[in-house]
Amino acid sequence: MNGPADLLFNTKFENRPLFINQLDLVNYLLNTPGSRYHSGEILSELDLKRAQSRLKTYISQLLSDTVYRNVTEDFKFSLRLVLAQLLPAPQVDRVFSQIISALELKNSSLAKKTEPISALEDRISLKEDIIAARHIVVVSARPIDMTLPLNEEDHSIRSWFYRDLVTTLLTPGDHSKFYRFNFPTTTYCDLFWAGLEKLIVKFVLRLSDVEDYIFSHYHHSFSITPQTLHEYEEYQKEKPSLPVEVSSRKSNTIINKIAREIIEQAERNKTILVFHNNHPIFSIPIIGVNPNESSIKVYGILDMENNQHSAYKFTQENTILWRIFFWDKLKASDTGECISYKKTVSRSSPDEVL
Repeated sequence: MNGPADLLFNTKFENRPLFINQLDLVNYLLNTPGSRYHSGEILSELDLKRAQSRLKTYISQLLSDTVYRNVTEDFKFSLRLVLAQLLPAPQVDRVFSQIISALELKNSSLAKKTEPISALEDRISLKEDIIAARHIVVVSARPIDMTLPLNEEDHSIRSWFYRDLVTTLLTPGDHSKFYRFNFPTTTYCDLFWAGLEKLIVKFVLRLSDVEDYIFSHYHHSFSITPQTLHEYEEYQKEKPSLPVEVSSRKSNTIINKIAREIIEQAERNKTILVFHNNHPIFSIPIIGVNPNESSIKVYGILDMENNQHSAYKFTQENTILWRIFFWDKLKASDTGECISYKKTVSRSSPDEVL
């Protein structure tokens, strides 16, 4: 099977290679209307160079034989649009599948070399399981309370679960961890999305160097758009002359915008999906870790009298039963409705946000 770089730059389709080089591919992705990387607006020369630079870095790593980079849904969607411009319609799906398969095969070979062996760690704690997991399923009959502070000294299950979730989203680069939340009503789904947005805003506002973080996230990810970065830079220029209240309001507006863009990208790339299920699947809150793998672990979260929570790890037998009679059936029935994130109205101050 040809490697991804060979398919993109060397193999001839319609008597010519698809792209001359990586920069040519980058420019197609940036300039094709509808592409996830297309700004929709005329960019300044500086913003265009920035967009080219960060996308070329991603493409280089994606094609590298020594670097593992996720093939994101944004990239897949955009590449298919580009191929539809370059190839006859009957060839688009075949060529697209060849390229994506080659990229995933490359990643698979690297993952096998670097993935730690943990099959024998039967008694690993829930916290360690969550941190090491690639796929986390949460099933809750109640809305998740996401108003708790992100306090490093708080060692409750909810606190460190939220920290892990938000840290995953805010770490620049690829997300190798995927979350699936299931609730019995659409209202609970909407409350989760709104709570997640507040958590991200809270986390960013507490960073010691917000500017450093924003630039790092822009250059190593694609969640922060060139327009938002430009808006932040303009704010930094005028900040010294602004009244404190106006400066705070503008800063919070931009941080809210960044939070929304991060969530939108995470949803597009299926890092986080939220489902409404109206079947009788809900009991105590359940966390399933890597439910599709042989290393699956399942925990029940029990309420204690002092308003604390305790984790109960399912036995191997109960874990198998949960997978057969709950998880596999849930996947096969395809009855859950995916509830999309809805942007909330921007708030003007941290107190209103939190």
